[in-house]
Amino acid sequence: MKHAVMIMGYGNGKVAQETINVLDDPDIDFIIHWDKKSELPLFKSKFSKIIFIKNRSNVFWGTDTQTTVEKKLLEKVYNSHKYDYVHLISSNDMPLMTPEYFKKYFRQREYSIGFLDYIDPQIYNRAKYYYPVRYLNLKSGIRFFLIIKNIEYVNRFLRINRLKHKSLQKGCNWFSMSIKYVEEVLNFKDFKMFMNTFTGDEFYIQTILSRLKPKNFENDYDYYSDDFRMTKSSEMASRYIDWLNGHGKPYVFGLKDVKSLKSIVNTKYAFGRKVNDYKVIQETFFDNNKEGDA
Repeated sequence: MKHAVMIMGYGNGKVAQETINVLDDPDIDFIIHWDKKSELPLFKSKFSKIIFIKNRSNVFWGTDTQTTVEKKLLEKVYNSHKYDYVHLISSNDMPLMTPEYFKKYFRQREYSIGFLDYIDPQIYNRAKYYYPVRYLNLKSGIRFFLIIKNIEYVNRFLRINRLKHKSLQKGCNWFSMSIKYVEEVLNFKDFKMFMNTFTGDEFYIQTILSRLKPKNFENDYDYYSDDFRMTKSSEMASRYIDWLNGHGKPYVFGLKDVKSLKSIVNTKYAFGRKVNDYKVIQETFFDNNKEGDA
């Protein structure tokens, strides 16, 4: 089974290079979009093919530029006719499996997609309202408040509802799934419903593939976690995300966390989010011979 690991990247690329080093394998390739605002890194591998999206875009958090790039990556993978399985990660994600375990693990499941059982009305408005924020940096707290809150006020005043007669699902934007689901996503007729939204990438895959949403969330922790209530670390979509220690944001794993990260290598987490120091990946894997059983 041939895997395509799609990377949405930015910055210097050192963490992404270590991810490539760990998963470097003839059956695992890397399809990469690197933010146009960052210099394009020179990645290297021994066995994996590294393929860049040539038409790079400026990507801004929370805007539909993220969803558009995600679609570009899916189109690149699907149109190559080479891959059986796709994974979407950030350049700040780290692998938590060795290549052989990674391949065995995903032979046993058709998808790992995160769904939430409940969408808060305020979050629902992020798809319901119209947000003309495509090229704005919204990560600043003051900027976020001044721009987003005023946009929402105008939408309420005008009684905007872009979701009439439409259903919506939400989860994390990172996923792993069989290529057959990629075809289903790309054939979706109403992609424009994800444009001019706020954090629309967290609705994209889940809304189109809503039929895959688990009926019993208590027994489906591969696909769902109630970590948005900050009760525990995430088990969503085979990703390890620590919301609790991050106080509502993904905790940034550092060198002090290497021992705990080693303890979950080759278990049920394919990737961990997130890492800023590439040495965390080096120290987790260079002296780690744990193989485990998938």
